[in-house]
Amino acid sequence: MSTFEIEHINITVSNNETFAQSLVSLFGWKVFWQGRGMEGTSILVGSGSTYIALYTPDYTLAEAVPMYRNDASINHIGVVTDNLDDARSVVLNNGFTIHTEVELPPTKRLYFFIQGVDIEVTQYI
Repeated sequence: MSTFEIEHINITVSNNETFAQSLVSLFGWKVFWQGRGMEGTSILVGSGSTYIALYTPDYTLAEAVPMYRNDASINHIGVVTDNLDDARSVVLNNGFTIHTEVELPPTKRLYFFIQGVDIEVTQYI
C-alpha cells in the first residue's frame, strides 16, 4: 500500500508577513517562497519537506469563528520539540502568552496564539 504524509497546510491569516516572521523566530523555520495569487499573497514557511502556506487576501476578512465551533476549521497547529522548557522560553521571549500547559503522558504540551491561530508545542517524554 502507498504511504502518505502531510506536506503542507494552507491557512488564511490577517497578516501573513508577521505570522511568517513569528514562525521563523519561534521555530527556526525558513521562508522559501512568497508571491501573489488568488487575489492576495502567500508565504510558504517551514522546515524542509513540510510547511505552512500563509495566505492573506487583498480584501477584508470575515470575523473568525471560535475554535471547535465551525465545520472544517483548524482548531490548532501542532509542532513537536525535543525540549519543551527551551520552547517555553522562546515563546515567552518572543512576546507570546502561553494560555495552557498540560502533561498528558507520553507528552507535555503548551499552547499559545499567533493572530488567533492556536499553536500547540509538544514534547514526547
